[in-house]
Amino acid sequence: MKNEERKMIKFISIYSNQSLKECENEYNRFDAYNDFSIVELKYRKSHYDQTMIEFDKFSYNHMYSKLNNKKFMYIVRMQDFVYIFDINKLIEEKYDFNFGWRDLPKTTEFNKKQTVKKFVGYIDIKEVIKKLVM
Repeated sequence: MKNEERKMIKFISIYSNQSLKECENEYNRFDAYNDFSIVELKYRKSHYDQTMIEFDKFSYNHMYSKLNNKKFMYIVRMQDFVYIFDINKLIEEKYDFNFGWRDLPKTTEFNKKQTVKKFVGYIDIKEVIKKLVM
């Protein structure tokens, strides 16, 4: 887990009444959890009106949350704001994530310019259930 994501877990645990634990297994498809939710965390340096979600994590975490009777929360930090989305609620409301194949950087952790096709969707920040200032 990246340092920025650890900061987010600590911040969210303090300011949103959602005490989160970091997943011990680094290859897990979600980053944090508690008794009620599983959480996928993303840190973006820039602010966007729509945030991207990868379909493989979306579908796995949605199914995992349903099988384990938990919420699937997608939490994105963009600059000084933390946006909390309830993915299961959006699915129940038939939200259109506009999934499709996009040419995107292979990784965000290195300064490589190689691109790959990824199946991704988007969530408008207006769909947030909670917005925090970090």
